[in-house]
Amino acid sequence: MSKLCIKGLFEDNKSFYIYANDNVIEIDCIDNTAVFEVEKNSKYRISIEEIPESNNHTVLKVIFFILTLPVQALFRMFFTDTEWFKNAQPFIAYTEPFYVDVRGNTSITFSLSGSKYDKLSKTYSSPRIQVDDKAVETRCYCNKYSIANSYFQWVKGIVSALLVLCAVMGIIAVSAYKAEPFGAALCVSVALVFLLICIITCIVQYRKMKLLYKNLLRKN
Repeated sequence: MSKLCIKGLFEDNKSFYIYANDNVIEIDCIDNTAVFEVEKNSKYRISIEEIPESNNHTVLKVIFFILTLPVQALFRMFFTDTEWFKNAQPFIAYTEPFYVDVRGNTSITFSLSGSKYDKLSKTYSSPRIQVDDKAVETRCYCNKYSIANSYFQWVKGIVSALLVLCAVMGIIAVSAYKAEPFGAALCVSVALVFLLICIITCIVQYRKMKLLYKNLLRKN
């Protein structure tokens, strides 16, 4: 018996299924190598399939975010970049089967070039998988959760920043209410203006998310 080792080079949030004939092994960023026990002097059919990103805005996760909002505000308030969509990876890549000749212990390495957002076409490029620095035939399909996950991750940052601002304005308003009622009213007004701005921004970005997904379906 010999060993066939298939190592993956990819981002930390990715995971893959590696197929060798009828055997399958799951790999991720922690354990990024699939090791198969194979017959020597044999040919094996290999395929690589990216595991789809799951839904990160379920009801339970939203409730958890609300319950831990004060703590999360400290970590998320700085992640409010309106170009949140650049981080999305809306395509799931997989290879057409290819064959590897096993003459003894054999190692191959694959890498994933992820999707990139194009401002001109307002859509994403298709991902590519390379094996030992050689392109293999790569297919892809749409992962509907990726763009929505990136959007809601951004919304959490907006909500966190707004929470911190309202808390600061509230403390100042309460402290200044007796001595300076006008100052307290001004603090409340500032908080309400920022609340309105945040709501409008979230609506605009939500429409952008829907448009991106529509363009994605059209391309796919």
